[in-house]
Parts: sequence; C-alpha cells; structure tokens
Amino acid sequence: MIENANQIWLYLSDAKDGRSTEDRLRRAVHQCCETKHHIKIVGSEEQIKIARTDRGKPYLADYPQIHVSVSHSGAWCVCAVAETPVGVDIQEHVRMEGESIEEASQRFRRMAHRFFHPIEAAFVDEESYYRFFGVWAARESYVKYTGKGIDASFSEFCVIPEKKDRQPELGEMSKANIWQAEGVSFWETRYQNDYTLCVCAKTSNLFIDKMEMI
Repeated sequence: MIENANQIWLYLSDAKDGRSTEDRLRRAVHQCCETKHHIKIVGSEEQIKIARTDRGKPYLADYPQIHVSVSHSGAWCVCAVAETPVGVDIQEHVRMEGESIEEASQRFRRMAHRFFHPIEAAFVDEESYYRFFGVWAARESYVKYTGKGIDASFSEFCVIPEKKDRQPELGEMSKANIWQAEGVSFWETRYQNDYTLCVCAKTSNLFIDKMEMI
C-alpha cells in the first residue's frame, strides 16, 4: 500500500482554524493516499469515515489498512498517517503565569514522581523542564498507539530505554531522537523550540521524512 511500510507521514495544521478533528484527519488521509501514494480513495475527502474505539482511538471505518493518530496542543494540531498502528503527540512547553523555569521544573519533578514510571521520574530529575515534556509526549504517543488511553496502568510502563541505550538530547527536525522501549520505536524532536513532538510505532526502522501543512 504505502511505499515504505516504516514510513509515518505527519500533517500539521493551525489548531485554531475552526476545523474539527475529523476534518483534519480526513484531509491528512486524503493528502497522504491520493497525493503522496496514489492510493484510490472511493468518493470525496468529505466521505472518508472517521470512527473511534470505545477508548477514543480514531480509525478509518472503510480502510482498516490505513492507520491514523491525532494530537493538538497550543497553536498546532498534528495528524499521523501510516500503514502500521501509530500514535502521535505534540506538547507545548508551557508554564503557569509568572512561573519561572526553575519553579516549573520543581512542579514537573513532583508530577513526574506522581504519574511516571520511577525510571522516567529519575530521568526527569536530571533536567526537569524539557525532559518532562519529552517523557510526557512519548507516553501519550504510546497510549495512543496501543489505543488504551490514560488509565489506571499509566504509570506501569516505561518509555525510557536503559541508560546505556539513550540517545542525545532533542534537537531540531533534522536531529530527531529515535529509540526503542516497550517493544516499539519512538521518534521525537522539538518543533519551533516551544513544542515537543513524538511518534510511536511498532517498527525497528521508523522513518519520518518531513511534516506537511494541511
């Protein structure tokens, strides 16, 4: 179907442009399948059916071979389209009004120890501000990949690899951080310096070329 089974296509849009999540997903699927991969979609873009599982994971009712995921934060919404199950998450780096980075870091350390796996919490302790968003985005992308969402088991899994296998810190899109944990691959980068973006999929060679605007 898709040229590279390890390829994940990302489509970015203005989160405040008035479109629904379903409209964004339909546009992303249409753009990916018709423009990039020449896959026949029966009917118009508007006729693409977006359904959801009982946990809220979106899927294509008429095209089960195409997998999708969506996330929005701050000014941006991102959709992922793939031939394999996928999860995507974007997190704006935000602080409370009047809060310094150090004050935010202390708050994030407390949150990490409350909601994250102990290994992840220790990782966040080392550099709390940016690592908190990195771990949070990775965890969100993972539960979107599995379709379980945030539930009582949210702190039981760990998206941080063993210390010896860790990659360098996040960079720009051309210096994305890629690693394996929980039997899946993660691809993570900073976007516009104020956002962390993470993709999760079950492939040993996760490949993302670029993001496109829709």
